[in-house]
Amino acid sequence: MKKRIFGLILAFAMLAALAPTISFASTVASGECGADGDNLTWTLDSDGTLTISGEGAMEDYFIFSYSPWYDYCGEITRISIEDGVTSIGNYAFLFCAATEVAMTDSIVSIGNSSFRDCSSLPSITISSNLTSIGSEAFADCYSLAEIIIPASVVSIGDGAFYGCMSLEITADENNEYYSSEDGVLFNKDKTELVQYAKDKISPEYEIPYGVTSISADAFAHCLYLTSVTIPDSVTSIGSLSFYYCSSLTDIEIPSSVRTIDTYAFRYCTDLTSITIPVGITTIGESAFGRCTSLTDVYYGGSEEDWAGISIGSDNDYLTGATIHYSSVQTEQPDQSFTITDGVVTNTGADAQVATVIIASYDDNGLLLDVASESVTFDANETKNYDLAENERIFIWNSLKGMYPLTAE
Repeated sequence: MKKRIFGLILAFAMLAALAPTISFASTVASGECGADGDNLTWTLDSDGTLTISGEGAMEDYFIFSYSPWYDYCGEITRISIEDGVTSIGNYAFLFCAATEVAMTDSIVSIGNSSFRDCSSLPSITISSNLTSIGSEAFADCYSLAEIIIPASVVSIGDGAFYGCMSLEITADENNEYYSSEDGVLFNKDKTELVQYAKDKISPEYEIPYGVTSISADAFAHCLYLTSVTIPDSVTSIGSLSFYYCSSLTDIEIPSSVRTIDTYAFRYCTDLTSITIPVGITTIGESAFGRCTSLTDVYYGGSEEDWAGISIGSDNDYLTGATIHYSSVQTEQPDQSFTITDGVVTNTGADAQVATVIIASYDDNGLLLDVASESVTFDANETKNYDLAENERIFIWNSLKGMYPLTAE
């Protein structure tokens, strides 16, 4: 009998040893993280899952005033934001090692630098009700390969995808504020290039005609680019727009551009020459800082004109290069308009982009409302605008100003 009992005990012990081990994640740390204190809570489990739950907005955090889970960032492998949470706070997940983010459709805003330096994050599915993405929200997410901007998004902050070396962006075709083409993000009417697709390995890119501004950080860290063609519809080049494009060898600034913002070409270390038109009025601080190979500047005006440009500090490589004066065509393109009874005609021989402004007035001549849109006019093209009795039309052309100067 004893032998039989012992045998049964031994058999159960062997079966227990062979059975799969069942383990449950334990809580490593927890606390509150709501904008109103206890409206949201957080829990970090031993399996590396950080869970945010509750109702309402998350608290905003800052550099040196980090999130309460910041000390565990290296242990966080998954972030789960549960239904009911409406916003992700500034700097919320800075430096987190997460490879997965689960976000519900209750999220309507992602704050500044929320996922900055989450360098292991390969993808993220954004809430279909999201309306805003903050500045530098996904900056330096080196592994982020794809992101879809839903139809609900109305604003994306500067540098939202700065340093995302592998990223391709697609905007929902129903989005009223943004559009995309071949992974490049534009505003809806494609007058602003917001973000270049940094996964592209092509050495050349031609910015589409009609783009009037290049946003901050738009091409930053595009290491493969050797040449970018900028059309003469562009009037401004934003801060950090070509920052650290270290393979860029030369660039020609078109005559339509008036300002080159701060740090625009900083650390373009292979840049050997640049063509600058006579119309440039301002070159921002360190716009060409650390461009160590820059030897030649081809300027469209005289030495006196060059002296009149406002050039910010830390542009020694630009000012120390050989300046070739009157090296490009100084004559402005033939661009002008006529306006008669709501009929707008581009009388110039060149296509151009201008802003059409329709202003409405009350019976006393006081301004009630202003509507505007960016419009491309082909050479000698006429467009008709059906104006109400109290409306007047104006055209703003960056090269020649306002047409007419007074309402007819």
